[in-house]
Amino acid sequence: LPGKNVTPVTEKMLKNIQPGGFIFFGFNLSSHEQTRRFIRDLQDASIKNGGLPLFISVDQEGGRVVRVMDGVTQFPGAMAAGVAGREDYVHEWGRILGMELRSTGFNMNFAPVLDVNNNPDNPVINTRSFGPDPVLVARLGTVYIKGLQKSGCMAVCKHFPGHGDTNSDSHVTLPVVPFGPDRLDKIEWIPFRAAIREDVSAVMTAHIAFPLLLGNNDPATISPFFLTEVLRKRMAYRGLVITDDMEMKGVSGGREPGEAAVRAVMAGAD
Repeated sequence: LPGKNVTPVTEKMLKNIQPGGFIFFGFNLSSHEQTRRFIRDLQDASIKNGGLPLFISVDQEGGRVVRVMDGVTQFPGAMAAGVAGREDYVHEWGRILGMELRSTGFNMNFAPVLDVNNNPDNPVINTRSFGPDPVLVARLGTVYIKGLQKSGCMAVCKHFPGHGDTNSDSHVTLPVVPFGPDRLDKIEWIPFRAAIREDVSAVMTAHIAFPLLLGNNDPATISPFFLTEVLRKRMAYRGLVITDDMEMKGVSGGREPGEAAVRAVMAGAD
């Protein structure tokens, strides 16, 4: 989304593409009032051009991954919550943040991170995770989801099928994980199954390869096995499946963006 207000470029996107939503980054935001006005104008323009309201999303995890600086409480990262271990605090964190985001105009938050931080060399997850114990991640992740969604803000758990045990960053390369389904079932998938039981609004995919399981180096984002067979069928998930950023090198490094997008939809992403 370009700029800090509705531009002719955005109007054209709304008219010609009629997107389901927009993600906001720091460069779209300044003051609380500017953000509220921008989102209101976007929603009005979307209704005028397509008749449907938009998902307005943001990465407001807390800690080192935040976008909205004005008008919402700046909570710590998930690892701090994991150290404290207090479910009541985490629930209130989600509930308060959800109310503040909704009052600003956001209806979807790309949080919580449900990756199990079990690799000390992980350059991208680390403090964004609740910790190295899958049961702890599941316990605190689900109460955060409850709090956030209680306020009418959609929670998006990430990064399925698990970005915790990697030593590379999918923003800049394709991480390769040498595990099969038994290991994933015992560790990485525990928090995601718990989130699905709590009716999480959306699950975000990871651009990570599992060659031992798939027999190729395709990232999970374009894998029918992960998105349809595991997520939809085995875990019986019925909410939205959203991909991580399709410009990240983990998915765009070896294929054209159009091919990657089509393959993601064919695999089961919404």
